[in-house]
Amino acid sequence: MHFPFFRVQIMLSVILLLTLGQTNVLGDKLDMGGMGDFARSGANMGNDTAISGTADFKADTTEYTLIYNANPGGSISGSAFQIVQSGSDGQPVTAEPDTGYVFEWWSDGVQTATRTDTNVTDDIFVFASFSPQEYSLNYSAGTGGSISGPAFQNVDFGSDGEPVTAEPDTGYVFH
Repeated sequence: MHFPFFRVQIMLSVILLLTLGQTNVLGDKLDMGGMGDFARSGANMGNDTAISGTADFKADTTEYTLIYNANPGGSISGSAFQIVQSGSDGQPVTAEPDTGYVFEWWSDGVQTATRTDTNVTDDIFVFASFSPQEYSLNYSAGTGGSISGPAFQNVDFGSDGEPVTAEPDTGYVFH
């Protein structure tokens, strides 16, 4: 005979209402769906079964992988591959730009070069993005001359600017 509802009294006088078949309840342990076991003691009392005991729960031992990669123009300092337990914190990592580059952002939107992922509850796989450092070139002529060509230019690291020419006014020479 199966009884659809049984009262289960556990530690701290908390009463749980469980829907279980009789064969599950009369064993020594009750499976709690992977969260732990319920050790029971009690007696069959006719049409009802009274059960009391202590619920033992297992810690979440799920592990997550943290992987930090760098796009061209930089590298990662710190541990780029980490395994952490659920709810734990990772170790700090920093996106280090190569000479002539600047850090832009992480692929998940984090804007700081150094990051420490906290309370991890999922795998993390991100890339650090870098861009060439940009330089401003401003050319100007003093009294007695002018500049031919673009006087204001933005140039990426390692690139050349557009040519400009210093042209003296009549009666002046460039030196």
